[in-house]
Amino acid sequence: MFASRVKDKVEIKDDDGNPVIVNIRKLSNRSLAKAALARQGTLGETMRRIGADNLKAITSDETKRPEKPKEFDREVIERARFGSYDYEEVVRAGV
Repeated sequence: MFASRVKDKVEIKDDDGNPVIVNIRKLSNRSLAKAALARQGTLGETMRRIGADNLKAITSDETKRPEKPKEFDREVIERARFGSYDYEEVVRAGV
């Protein structure tokens, strides 16, 4: 599905001003899975730091929650889709 083939080439300048070509690749399934696991680990660590009592208070039914959007919002869906991957892992695998 996501073969690690070059998607685009970008020319940037290094610290000395010399041109450098950077290959941007599509991510493999293995790279996406690794990035998803890294993100889950980060979220799990955050929940542990918050603590059970605070997490329960945050997720309780007494807490007012915003209304769900009534219309299809592509931007919200895209943020949620890409938010499930660790940024550093994605960049490391994709460049």
